[in-house]
Amino acid sequence: TEGIAALLRQATRARSVGPDDSFTALGGDSLGYLQVQMGLEARLGRAPDGWENMTLAELEALEPARPGRWSRLSIDVILRIVATSLVVAQHASALPLYGGTWVLILLMGFSASRFQMRSIVAGEPAKILTKMLYPILPFYLLLIVLYAIAPRDALPLSYMLLLGNYHVHDGGWLLGVYWFISLYVQLVALMALVSMLPRVREALVRAPWQTVTVALALVLLVEALVTFWPGYMNGDQVAQVPVPYYAVRGLLECLPIFLLGAAIQLAKGRGQLAVTLLLAAAVVPLFTRILYTVEPEFWLIASILALAFLPPVPVPS
Repeated sequence: TEGIAALLRQATRARSVGPDDSFTALGGDSLGYLQVQMGLEARLGRAPDGWENMTLAELEALEPARPGRWSRLSIDVILRIVATSLVVAQHASALPLYGGTWVLILLMGFSASRFQMRSIVAGEPAKILTKMLYPILPFYLLLIVLYAIAPRDALPLSYMLLLGNYHVHDGGWLLGVYWFISLYVQLVALMALVSMLPRVREALVRAPWQTVTVALALVLLVEALVTFWPGYMNGDQVAQVPVPYYAVRGLLECLPIFLLGAAIQLAKGRGQLAVTLLLAAAVVPLFTRILYTVEPEFWLIASILALAFLPPVPVPS
């Protein structure tokens, strides 16, 4: 009993866990989800379906079962492993393994709607920022400090202001790969902002999928107007407004992928899923327009279909 409470507290970085608290209510994330699932399997022999929404008291009441030889991993966990492997392999080799970054953005939206929706509708921006930026942001800031004091090239102001995704640089720059942290923080900040808007919160309570899909459609419309504007992007895939930046790294350009991941997770029934996939059919071509290679399109389409249709995957315990 005490072990399950300690497991939830450690995975969600909560100060305390009460009998009525669940993993979702505590603001858990996708990495903590895997940690708790493995812990429950070790303690109970199995992790029941929907355990992330079960209270501590309900988890404590479960009878231990004989451990099985097989466990089940949700498809988003499998995709996260694949996407992370692609990112590492791309930067560690000369192989054209592009696409993992945008799969991670898709999964971020999927996980945000799954684990952070309760904090959003409850109007808890501080909780969202704390749970999703710690310990990522402190480590990033430490890296920035170390880079600033090292006898290297001057540190761009954009990376200090968490606007690194709007910085154009030549290849081989050490901090270049950390543009994703800036985009991640910007997406989290948007979530915190949404949690501060009462009318949007009310809409998310009444109709979460409908609200997210309307937001996705509006963002797609704005992105289409911007990206098809004459002079938006030069031949090197560098957008020109409001400042020169790599188009595939912009918040506006990546936001539809994030919202699409959220819409897939929230879709209930064939009708909502069909509409979501129709929106995906608009997201991918728009994003393809600004890509510098075709590999990300393949991984993005495969991941969208996997999230939409594949059940949890059996794996050896």
